[in-house]
Amino acid sequence: MRLSFIFLFLCSFQWLIAQQKVAVRPPEFQPKGLAVWLIQPSEDCYLVLNNKNWGQLKGNFINEVALPRGENNLSFKYSYNSEVVENKTVSVTNKNQQLLKVYLPKFDAIQSNLESHAIGGMVYVKGGSFQMGCSGQFESNCPENELPVHQVILSDFYICKHEVTQEEWSTVMGSNPSYFKDCPQCPVENVSFHDIEIFLKKLNQSTGIQYRLPTEAEWEFAARGGLKTKGYQYAGSNQLAEVSWFDNNSYKKGIKDPDYGTHPVALKKANELGLYDMSGNVWEWCSDGYAADYYQKSPLKDPKGAKGVPLRILKGGSWHFKADGSRTTFRYSYYPDYKYKFSGFRLAFNP
Repeated sequence: MRLSFIFLFLCSFQWLIAQQKVAVRPPEFQPKGLAVWLIQPSEDCYLVLNNKNWGQLKGNFINEVALPRGENNLSFKYSYNSEVVENKTVSVTNKNQQLLKVYLPKFDAIQSNLESHAIGGMVYVKGGSFQMGCSGQFESNCPENELPVHQVILSDFYICKHEVTQEEWSTVMGSNPSYFKDCPQCPVENVSFHDIEIFLKKLNQSTGIQYRLPTEAEWEFAARGGLKTKGYQYAGSNQLAEVSWFDNNSYKKGIKDPDYGTHPVALKKANELGLYDMSGNVWEWCSDGYAADYYQKSPLKDPKGAKGVPLRILKGGSWHFKADGSRTTFRYSYYPDYKYKFSGFRLAFNP
């Protein structure tokens, strides 16, 4: 009986010590309450936390911010085109491993879990007017489906600086469908338009961001360099080998050569907007339905392709295709259930 009493006393004493330890934990701060990620960097972006200056944030970097428990108000100040900009205040509840993704210079602040799957390196593309289609500047005979050259006016949008990689796809989907596996930074390939729809649904549910495929017009405008265009034939150069993996430096080398097949993204020169592999590596699915005569009736503002047609647009050429396919105006199409080892995609979303 006495031993039982001593045992119960010791257990009770240990329980009281444990309760005291809990009570003395600092109640105000969690050291990793929030991670702030500037997707589109600004060299002079400052965080204002609960109306007090927190400090400067690093672009393209996970900035860890300690938050008081409960609701917190965050806003961001930075300069853009020599003007000081302050975004709307964002309310954040202190939870472990929370990620706030901030897009500059024109951005929305979006909350999601740190473990959710974000596609890195989105590039802001200022909209504007351009002449879409084959002008004949580089081609003696323009394909009929690239004619007539016609004016298009686009709204602002974001587009990924590189093709979606195998690592990014696997993180979202849990598997890798690519033919050329064991290359996490290579573009995912062997995916159909329908496969991408499933990927988008999962990605958007987990991030709260409405990622989508670019339209053909957005893709071509971005590939040409947007408002910064220098009028190149390919995306970033008139010398295709500078910017593209295509048949001459990939497919034609033969299956035993290390350059055969896809390559890690962003190895070649970027175009005027800082976008990689818009020419070559893998064909890129766009959201548009394809019709050979669509340019004859395309709307002026933000065209979205033909409706009620069986084919979808692919752009940019691939490691398996001749140089002509890497032209920014080249139009290729296939059925939405088509998949092969040279078709992939990149993502876009609206500001």
